[in-house]
Amino acid sequence: MKKDGYTGPWDVDRLMQTPEITWGVTEEHPGFIVRQFCYNNEIYEGKATKVFAYYAVPNRARDSLVPGVVLVHGGGGKAFSEWAEQWAERGYAAIAMDLTGRDADETRMPEGGPDMTDDTMFHDISKSGSKLTDMWSYHAVAAAIRAVSFLANQCNVDSACIGMMGISWGGYVTEIVAGIESRLAFAMPVYAAGYYMEGSCWQEILRGMNIEHQQRWNAAFDVSQYIGQSELPMLWATGTNDPAFYLNGWQKTYREAKGTRTLRLLPNWEHDYNTPWSTQEFFVYADSFVKDEPPLLRAISSGQSGTEAWAYYEGNRTVQSVHLLYTTESGPYTSRNWDLMPAKFEAREKKLFCSIPDHSTAYCFVIEDSNGLKTSSDLVETDGNVYF
Repeated sequence: MKKDGYTGPWDVDRLMQTPEITWGVTEEHPGFIVRQFCYNNEIYEGKATKVFAYYAVPNRARDSLVPGVVLVHGGGGKAFSEWAEQWAERGYAAIAMDLTGRDADETRMPEGGPDMTDDTMFHDISKSGSKLTDMWSYHAVAAAIRAVSFLANQCNVDSACIGMMGISWGGYVTEIVAGIESRLAFAMPVYAAGYYMEGSCWQEILRGMNIEHQQRWNAAFDVSQYIGQSELPMLWATGTNDPAFYLNGWQKTYREAKGTRTLRLLPNWEHDYNTPWSTQEFFVYADSFVKDEPPLLRAISSGQSGTEAWAYYEGNRTVQSVHLLYTTESGPYTSRNWDLMPAKFEAREKKLFCSIPDHSTAYCFVIEDSNGLKTSSDLVETDGNVYF
């Protein structure tokens, strides 16, 4: 069933029905197979559309149910076969679809949906007679929900163990999906956040629209309209100086979500595809929900007593080290310098603590376990201001 609440322009009940499929080439690999296919999506400019995707399935799915994961790319991305294969090697049935109307050869399909451009993502909403259902965000979210529907209908996939991971704009899609549909077991948005007009590299595009068009875009397509409805457990990961989704918007977005949150904020974390693909925390996080593996360490509360910062964490992994990640600068988060200083912890009480450096404007704890897996605590702004 869909979530109760605001679903924007999407007919979620209809999107939760199994889409029509056209199968293509199948490739066999040691341990898994990869199948190309297309599935039907929404009407675009009066014409029916299809989405191209890769579906990677581990061989063990022949004998038992396996968990599933939907992999959503962002700008400059495509249907990444290697991404789906990476998850299949770990025992997941994985779907990686293209959200730009292209096929396996990265050629525009005659029945492809909207491309990812400033026009299809923003400016077209200002055109006379424009339809929300012709915007890229509408088609991308619909394609992601239909990918969940596809997985849930596969006889070898455990429909109660399906998650979603999205990178950059794919994280944006993941966050909206998390707020309007209820079948996911977990979600992992990377870099992404809402509140585009307050903290993103696209804020000037939106500020350049008239008030009516700003309000129309925000009401239909900003994550902030939906994320407060999400009760999903989510792993939120980004870097301190992300150039696309600014840290103030990221903080505001994850705080709106109602589900259990695990944070991973690190300095100098590159905004690309290879970096999250090689980050083991995503696999460990997913495994903890669908394979009963030990969860990541997770900060559950934090605060400040005088000049000392503290936080409590949960989880049975062994803490190897703790640092305070902090900045003493103000102004845009994208240009601030950050430092790490050693912090202390008490394993029995599961408490972290550290003196806050003079003139700090923002900080959080970074916890590393004995396997090198890192998570962080809530981002705290010590002067109470949010810098754009």
